[in-house]
Amino acid sequence: MKIKSVLFYILVICSLTSCNDGVLKDSEIKETREVIFNSGDKYSYAKICIYFDEKGDYESSLPYSIVMAYKYNDKDAYYNIYRTMIRINNSGEFDYKAITKLDKTSKAYALENLTKSANLGCISAKMDLEKYHSEEDKIGKKTK
Repeated sequence: MKIKSVLFYILVICSLTSCNDGVLKDSEIKETREVIFNSGDKYSYAKICIYFDEKGDYESSLPYSIVMAYKYNDKDAYYNIYRTMIRINNSGEFDYKAITKLDKTSKAYALENLTKSANLGCISAKMDLEKYHSEEDKIGKKTK
C-alpha cells in the first residue's frame, strides 16, 4: 500500500477510535449512507469503506465509491473503484497486475477510473498507472 494511502487510513482509524471505538454500527449505515449521498462527506465515506472491508464485504462499498467519484469528483473514490474492480476479479486481493484478468469492458472501466484518480492528483493512482503503462510497454516489446 502506498505511503499516502497508509497515512490516510491511519488518520481515519485514529479519528474513528476516538469515538465509538472506530466501529461503524449496523444501525448507523442508513444515516451514514444519507450523509455520503447528500453531502459527499469524505469522513463518512472512509468510515463506510472501512466498515465493509472489515466485514470482508469490500464490494459493498462500490456504490458509495461511485457516488463519491461521479457526484463529488473524489480522487480517492475513483481509485477505490479501480481497486474494487480488480479485487472482485482476483479473489478479493488487490494486485495492479491482475487488471489483465479483467474482461475488456471491465478493464476499460477500471483504467478510466484509475486515470481520473491520477489526473485529480491521487499519488497511488499515478504510481499504479505508471506501473501499468510500464508493463504494457514490456508486453509490447516482447511481441515485436
